[in-house]
Amino acid sequence: MNKKKFAVLALLMIALVVLSSAMLVACNKDADNGNDDTTKTIEATKGLLISNGDFKVVDTSVKTYPRTLTSWTGGKTYSSGNYKDDVTAGAISLDKALYDANKSKWDDNDDTLYNKLIAGGRYGDDDKIKNALMVYMPEESEKDGKKVHGPTAYGYTSTSFTISKGGYYKLSVDVLTHNIKGTDKGTPGARIYVSSNTYAEYEAINTNGEWKTYTFIIEGSPSSASTLNVMLALGKYSTSYTTGLTTGYAVFDNLSLTKLDDGEEYKAAVESERNATDLATLTTRTTTLKVSNGRFDFGTTTLSSSGTPNGWSLVTGSSGNNDSAPSSLGYNAVIDVSKFADLLHKGELHCGKTFLRPRRQPRSNHGRNQKSSDVRGRHKRLYAFATTYDRARHQVLSFNHH
Repeated sequence: MNKKKFAVLALLMIALVVLSSAMLVACNKDADNGNDDTTKTIEATKGLLISNGDFKVVDTSVKTYPRTLTSWTGGKTYSSGNYKDDVTAGAISLDKALYDANKSKWDDNDDTLYNKLIAGGRYGDDDKIKNALMVYMPEESEKDGKKVHGPTAYGYTSTSFTISKGGYYKLSVDVLTHNIKGTDKGTPGARIYVSSNTYAEYEAINTNGEWKTYTFIIEGSPSSASTLNVMLALGKYSTSYTTGLTTGYAVFDNLSLTKLDDGEEYKAAVESERNATDLATLTTRTTTLKVSNGRFDFGTTTLSSSGTPNGWSLVTGSSGNNDSAPSSLGYNAVIDVSKFADLLHKGELHCGKTFLRPRRQPRSNHGRNQKSSDVRGRHKRLYAFATTYDRARHQVLSFNHH
């Protein structure tokens, strides 16, 4: 073989090696951005009090994108509700190359959402974990003659986490919402909901394209450890709350649970709640495990004979006791005391099929430690009994027929 032929052959071999290397890099890139399956194992961050609270660990065996989060369960927040759940949801990466490879799936081809998410240097080179949890629902449209998408209530619930006996904890999460819309006269937005052995929430969150941090300070039970869950959602819906269905984007990041040294931060947050003229403006709220749902903020608002606040049981009197009481109650519900007196005054309070009108000007229920109010119906005389938490928005209401 002469020198000229040898040189040509050597150049061809070098070109082949370079081409093979380029193809290998391209294949690996596709595997990372979720276009191909991979069996790569992602190691969870150690020391987190909420499993996979940083949204780092995804199921890499599933080809769909956004990725499926481990230790979290996604779905409609109210399973029996008749509303759409064809959302685009799961873990997304804010690494630019990976985001660009998949952004068409959530209609962000012009990077409008991306630019809001990375504002202020977020997800930069120093941010090792670039994942966030996103729930996206487009507005209602038609496809192949069928209606698709539309207002929803869809979220992700964590596995249980523990609040130690007598402990104090801070639970925080960053939220960004974009293009939030709802139903006619609705209250749309993102939702953060703590539940299980006590209850607390933020609802109808709309940050208008900016990151905002929401915090709960949790007081543990004095008698035993307790478990809770947290749900991160777009929209809210239940039989008692039908106005929270939502379209748009809700993105969550930096979820954290930390144990506090003492209860001083909890006390300060309680004081802020008591002094607040509008609880909706607060970004730090409290909840306690001393008495589950002790402020009666959660429970059915539909008057019924069996309605109770969440975490409470209905106990009725017995004719066999010396201190006998009715064995059943006419109507029970959780009411918004900030609206109760106004509704009575306007004659707009309904009790089942009974339309209530005040016979005389009712005493305001807005004051502290208000124990009861006497209201009279057109056909029946009814008494309303309420157990009040200082400056709480809701009270338990029981109607007895006489």
